[in-house]
Amino acid sequence: MKATHALGFVLFGTLFAMLPRYAPALCVPDAITGESARELWLQFMSCVQLAIGGSYFVRAGLGFAAELLEYTPASEAAQTVPALNAATARVAPHVLPVPESELLEIAPDWLAKRGTA
Repeated sequence: MKATHALGFVLFGTLFAMLPRYAPALCVPDAITGESARELWLQFMSCVQLAIGGSYFVRAGLGFAAELLEYTPASEAAQTVPALNAATARVAPHVLPVPESELLEIAPDWLAKRGTA
C-alpha cells in the first residue's frame, strides 16, 4: 500500500462517517427500532476504512520515529579515522609508545626453546 491509497481509505472513511449526518434522507430509520441499518453499516465501514488507512500512517510514523532515534556514531567515527598522508597516499601509522618494562627480550635460541615447550 502507498500513502495515496492510505489517504483514500481515510477520506472514504471520513465520508462514510459524515454521510448519515449531512444526508439523513439516505438513512431512513426503521419503523420498529427507530435505527437505520444503512447508518449502522456506514458507521461500521467508516471505522474499518479509517483503521486501514490510519494503521498505514501510524506504521510509517513509527518507522520514521525509529530512524530518528537510531544511534549512528558517524560523527565519532569521522574523528577517529587516521588521516591520509598526501605524499604517499597511504594511511599514516599510529605508533603508541611502549614502556621498556613491557618489552620482550628475544634470545637467539628462542626457536629452540619453543620446540621443547
